[in-house]
Amino acid sequence: MFRDDWLHREIQKLADAIAKVMDARTGPTEQQDLAIDQAYDAILGPHRDFLGMVDEATLAGLLADEERVRALIELTALDAGRKPDPRDSERLRARARRLLATLRQTPESERQRLADSLDSPQGQS
Repeated sequence: MFRDDWLHREIQKLADAIAKVMDARTGPTEQQDLAIDQAYDAILGPHRDFLGMVDEATLAGLLADEERVRALIELTALDAGRKPDPRDSERLRARARRLLATLRQTPESERQRLADSLDSPQGQS
């Protein structure tokens, strides 16, 4: 019961973080940067420092929850869609694709939706 409550709260935090990013997409760049930074913090928690330091399979293992990995994929796709430099954008999309490859329990339809979002210019399908 306690784990279910904790998991529900964690999922709600992730949903709130992504909603903030979505709301900030039309705002000033500084507001977008802050929302994305806060969303990465909410998803990664104490593992934030490992982003970019470890491979995606290790990062997914550290997160230990496919819901968090899916949220990180979505956030990374959103972040990629707002990068002015196409190389930065493609680097982030490649990271998200490698994270997507770590998902084992996620239904195929959800994996396909995430994959499609990586091909979208704004990270949304």
